[in-house]
Amino acid sequence: MQRNTFAALVLAGCAFSSSVAVAADNIYLGGNISRQTIDVGGRDFNVFSVLAGYKFSDYWSLETRLGTGLSDYTESYEFGGSSYLNKEEIDWQASVNIRGAYPVTHNLSVFGVVGYSETEIDRVSREDDSVRFSGSFEDTTGVSYGAGLNYHISDNISATLEYQVLPELSGFDWDSLALGVQYHF
Repeated sequence: MQRNTFAALVLAGCAFSSSVAVAADNIYLGGNISRQTIDVGGRDFNVFSVLAGYKFSDYWSLETRLGTGLSDYTESYEFGGSSYLNKEEIDWQASVNIRGAYPVTHNLSVFGVVGYSETEIDRVSREDDSVRFSGSFEDTTGVSYGAGLNYHISDNISATLEYQVLPELSGFDWDSLALGVQYHF
């Protein structure tokens, strides 16, 4: 499944890059930092993402995003006379999205986004500070959606605030609040 998803993202990127050559003035690039929360046990992650988008019209865009974790979730506990340490971090996160925007004022617009996301979480468990540990990965894929505000600081630079619901992780809700900056060509 992971190879199929990665192949789909690569194909979408190739299609995106071929349309980029057609109209460079409709391209935007950016980055954001998000605080992502999974509704179990205080699992919060910080993620940095880069994005590239192509505006088909004043209202519609296609975006692709690629991110990596900046922080991890760590839990330690004792059981049966042994100490355990569990650590989780977002290894990578990718998505392809359709974005619809509507201007509220000259500089401010609201937008909605819906797409397909994939995230890989790296898990490591250690017992009694020994070299014995187990590592695993968990992939979660599915539909993501959200809404946000886009404020044009200048003709080429905008700031974004976005709330997004990501695919569930092991049956638990997962959401994200992000601040970003974009450069419009």
